[in-house]
Amino acid sequence: MERKAFAEFFAKYNHAVFCKFIVVCIVLCVVTPLYAVPPRLHVDGNKVKDPNGNIVILRGVAMIDLGSLEDWQGGALNMIDRLTDKNDTQSNSPGWYTKIIRIMIAPPDSVSGWPHPFNPDNNDLYNLLRTVVDYCAEKEVYADIDWHYVANTYNHLASTSEFWRHMAPRFANDSHVIFELFNEPINPGGSDAARWTSVKNDMQTWIDIIRGYAPDNLIFVGTPSYCQIIGPTATDPVSDDNVVYISHIYPTHWLSSSNQYYRDSITAAAAAHPVIMGEWGFESSSDPNNYITNGTISNYGQPLKEFVEGIDIGSIAWVASYNWGPPMFNTDWTLRCGEGEMGGFAKDWLFEASGVEQTIDLTITKCKVTAGKTEGQDVFEASGTMASSPVGLYLATQIDVNIVSLADGSEVLIYPETIEFNSTQVKKGKYKYTYKIPGGGEGAITSLTMDFNKKTFAIKTKNIDLTGLVCPLQLNIRIGNYTLSGDVDETIVNGQKTIPTRLMRMYKDTLIVTKAKVKNGTSALSDSLSVSGEIAVKDINDANMDEPNLVKQDVNIVWGNQTFTIPAGRFEAARKGHSYKCSKINVDPSASPDVNDGIVTATIDLDKCTFAVSIAKANINAVSGDVVFGLRFADFNETDGVNLVLGH
Repeated sequence: MERKAFAEFFAKYNHAVFCKFIVVCIVLCVVTPLYAVPPRLHVDGNKVKDPNGNIVILRGVAMIDLGSLEDWQGGALNMIDRLTDKNDTQSNSPGWYTKIIRIMIAPPDSVSGWPHPFNPDNNDLYNLLRTVVDYCAEKEVYADIDWHYVANTYNHLASTSEFWRHMAPRFANDSHVIFELFNEPINPGGSDAARWTSVKNDMQTWIDIIRGYAPDNLIFVGTPSYCQIIGPTATDPVSDDNVVYISHIYPTHWLSSSNQYYRDSITAAAAAHPVIMGEWGFESSSDPNNYITNGTISNYGQPLKEFVEGIDIGSIAWVASYNWGPPMFNTDWTLRCGEGEMGGFAKDWLFEASGVEQTIDLTITKCKVTAGKTEGQDVFEASGTMASSPVGLYLATQIDVNIVSLADGSEVLIYPETIEFNSTQVKKGKYKYTYKIPGGGEGAITSLTMDFNKKTFAIKTKNIDLTGLVCPLQLNIRIGNYTLSGDVDETIVNGQKTIPTRLMRMYKDTLIVTKAKVKNGTSALSDSLSVSGEIAVKDINDANMDEPNLVKQDVNIVWGNQTFTIPAGRFEAARKGHSYKCSKINVDPSASPDVNDGIVTATIDLDKCTFAVSIAKANINAVSGDVVFGLRFADFNETDGVNLVLGH
């Protein structure tokens, strides 16, 4: 604003009003984020839901101690960038789809010498945590503040109470913040129920403290024996309706004889209230000291994933580091991938379960389309390669195959089919489906093979209806969150031959001349012409119109600048279908000034999509070269070029 204009504005309005105006503008700029802060979650029965009632399953990654990460391993914001990078194509997924980040806070009496320890007398840790929590909101992920004791709860009742009295009021208004009370309670001795009672009493103390400041934030509640005893919570919950119970399962538990115990207790708890697999992870190692986390994708990762997803609970991978274990990254922050590594597996899991739709390009190298003699007897075959392999197929229950026509810039679905699918059908990266059509049964896909290792595919169909198929065409194979899609035109289909005209019936007005022959007589009215080919006509089954009933209308035959007209009523219709014939029709030149003499015999079969026309005893204008041939009736007016070579 120029100085004079500003002075006039200031003079016109009261100084106090103007100041309020400036303050409001500043406040709006500060408190209105330019991103979508994750909405506050709540518990409904045994599910976590958003304000609209949608079920939310929290899946994400844990970071190491916040102070250590900030000062020694490149900073928390850089790590959050890694864990939310939608363009990171490492492993088999196109990006990170993290929904929750676990922010570990190591209590100062559990470690020594680490930076940014919690101290209620200063705001050093809070200021760092505030920055990280706000950045999580900017990245649209939930922030789990994890008070990370591995100890008996009753030995740290006072220090934990002090922490939550300090932090709960400061984050009460952050809709995306979750409070994890106490990482891994040990509380040894007695039965599962007795150990849970010991943990539960202390958890209730901290819940009551938090609810005095933050009545609406979601709370994560740890369970005894390092979060391996969760069963008793099913019938003996804490006194709060907005909590999620935590289980931690590593290879040492999953691969032990107690596997069924863990499965049963977690399943029972998850049937009663929300549960999250708060820590999971693995690495293949020969070090006997790594027995707790020693596992692979095959013996731990994949089975655990299928179990967790099967009971609809959340999960948080431990841990985003290169030297805390089990590690997800290499020292250069590239992702650790492979059978014995959890980094790529965790990233792929997050993508698989996200529900985000992805398209994989298909390159169709071979495609064959054959038209049957009647409708419903067509054949489609195609094979080629995939740009990449889909992941997370354990969630898929079917494969949808669509053959689509892309003619004239529009998409017309020609043939759809759905195949039942189960991930157990994938053996060593290969999927093979076969089907034998029963006698008299409808046509179908008879085989579909996909090699996810070699990135190849092949599909065959038999006796299907491809009516309306026109090049270019598109093949879509949808499985899970993926659509494998590829286009193909006449340069590939049928070895550079056009799609059979028969498939264009009821879709596209088309005429193709396959044979044309002229004989010149030695006198007037002694020439003859024969032309045959393919014809496709739209709307022949339209019940609201008689057209193209060739019995009831004129049919014009065009040869160059000559027109031969068969008057209405001269064609005869077959008993069934849309086939018409006329034989030796004498064309009277007096009927119209542009009508030529001649005797016409013609057959036009709109079901088989063929025509044959012969004209005798006529004067035919014919010289070697290009000639236009056409047929006209009703709304049909199509032509094709004929390269005529006289004498052949």
